[in-house]
Amino acid sequence: MVANFFLDKKKLEGLNCLFFTEINEEWAAFIFANRKHKKLIHNNLDNKYDLVYGPLADGKISNLMDDYEFGVIETYKELMQKIVGTKYPFPQDHQISFHSKEALDALEFKRGDKCE
Repeated sequence: MVANFFLDKKKLEGLNCLFFTEINEEWAAFIFANRKHKKLIHNNLDNKYDLVYGPLADGKISNLMDDYEFGVIETYKELMQKIVGTKYPFPQDHQISFHSKEALDALEFKRGDKCE
């Protein structure tokens, strides 16, 4: 049996959610800020976002984060091109991270073989 979950989007209304609906430089900057613990404009180090949705970055990217931090990779555009999902192509593969109880309350466990 496959476990499935249903996300009640109405329960997300009023929460502080961040959605990346495409791969772009802002997405790359957000990943960098969170992976390297940098308090840039877009980060979630303080859990200000109840929920974050977006593309998966490809696998082991810590070396690329170091390369950006030390100037080997010079722009977020270049960083974005290097971390974009070939292993995890968007939108087929994506992720949702829940950072508050209120966001988790929008998630409902379902049993069965199909998501509703």
